[in-house]
Amino acid sequence: MNDVDNVEVLIERLRVGDFENLEKIPDVEIAYLLPDLSDAQQDRLLISLDKERRAEILSEADDSVQKSIIDRFETAQVAEMIGELAPDDGADILEALPDKESREVLNQMDSASSKEMEELLHHDPESAGGLMTPDCILLNAEYTAEEAIHAARDALDAEMVAYVYIVDSQGRLEGVVSLRHLLMANPSALLSDIIVRDVVSVHLDDHKSSVAELAMKYHYVALPVVDEENRFKGIVTVDDIMDVMEEEASEDIFRLAGTESGSPTLESVMSRVKKRLPYLLVTLVGGGMAALILRQFKNEIEALVMLSYFIPVVIGMAGNVGVQCSTVVVRGLATGEIIPSRFSKVFVHEVKVGLSLSFVFCLLSSLIVYFIEPSIAITVGIGMASGIIMASTVGTAVPLFCEKMDFDPALAAGPFVTTTNDMLGVLVYLQVAKWLI
Repeated sequence: MNDVDNVEVLIERLRVGDFENLEKIPDVEIAYLLPDLSDAQQDRLLISLDKERRAEILSEADDSVQKSIIDRFETAQVAEMIGELAPDDGADILEALPDKESREVLNQMDSASSKEMEELLHHDPESAGGLMTPDCILLNAEYTAEEAIHAARDALDAEMVAYVYIVDSQGRLEGVVSLRHLLMANPSALLSDIIVRDVVSVHLDDHKSSVAELAMKYHYVALPVVDEENRFKGIVTVDDIMDVMEEEASEDIFRLAGTESGSPTLESVMSRVKKRLPYLLVTLVGGGMAALILRQFKNEIEALVMLSYFIPVVIGMAGNVGVQCSTVVVRGLATGEIIPSRFSKVFVHEVKVGLSLSFVFCLLSSLIVYFIEPSIAITVGIGMASGIIMASTVGTAVPLFCEKMDFDPALAAGPFVTTTNDMLGVLVYLQVAKWLI
């Protein structure tokens, strides 16, 4: 294959500033490579493209790259690019701009696009209203299937043609019919006879995570958005739903790891340090408290120094079990698998898992320690088992409690569970040793 026909070769050339044959590189690939280019190279690349591709690449680019490009381009150029985008995509970019700058861009756009995006900007970006697009197919129930198919064919601006939504004269949502059913229906059949009237919809103010959970649950590629009076306002499409799912999953993972950021690898060193520092300080404080606990048992440790040799193992095992439990619970809460009515059942099951693991490792650790120091084998085994039971309880209870108190469970589960288990692991292990020896 000729190099100019190999997309991977062209992407590597683009990475080093070779802008030949850009028409053969997908827009999304160019957008992903923008952070690897200098500001001057980004500008030269974008200016060399037509306005439609330029707009699409800007839409696909990372938020920090978008902001940098917008700051460098003239307002008229930014307005031209955003005006080429679907209303919801354009509104997402404008949302990140200062109010004054956003207003200047809107003023230089054509009135139709400006009006649509301005209306979307009035909604919370974290809500269904902030995600939706008004570009879809709306018909009344008196259309025939054949007329509806023609309408779908003519809907050049519609972002999603998989569904046709039926509204009454007041704009209230009456039903929905898929394009598949339209094609299979009798051409003369009225929509009123073939639509699904029990429509799964979301409200303008519903949080985006709830929208994503609903779409996942019903396997829909779009969800209609309505207001308090069931008036149709727009749709949330599958691409936005996937973005929400990725964003929510990334946030939970980063928070479990102790760093809150959407794109940490693109941030400055100091920005990363500032975000990670608080979580590590929590760990440092927890370590200091663990040291104080050790100090309270100094007589027992001095009397039998061998006990201290196994403290890192006990802490490590308890910490791992606790993180496993909290990760399972946080993931279940994020995906909607764990709902409030199942909290007690989930808690009991995870604690049972902890009890089973504690039994296994009590036997294994006792056996291992027996060959090193027989006199403390049972003590270490029971101490480790106790620490594991405590860790599974804390690791499960903390995220469930946070969810019940409307506090982000992922934010607390990472540093709090780890630090708490370090302290409790040491305390339980040494207390058991004190009782048994």
